[in-house]
Amino acid sequence: NSPEDEVIALEDQREVREAFDLLSEEERNILDYRYAEDLQHQFIARKLNRSTSAVKSSASRAMKRLRIFFSLRNSELIKPAGKSYHRGRN
Repeated sequence: NSPEDEVIALEDQREVREAFDLLSEEERNILDYRYAEDLQHQFIARKLNRSTSAVKSSASRAMKRLRIFFSLRNSELIKPAGKSYHRGRN
């Protein structure tokens, strides 16, 4: 990997940590179990002493919040310099 690739990877990791900080501890745990440990919802529910539907709902809400975070972050990155995006102003 080039030094540029390493810097980009570190920046990506920082952004993911920042996004995860917006989630509750339970939401972080659920996503960690689901995606890092590849556990199914029913196993996560047992581990957390929650219903499967509650785990699915929490995972869905957490993923939605992450999508919004990254969508907003990406929209900030592509705004043309010097443009105002306030309503009623040009």
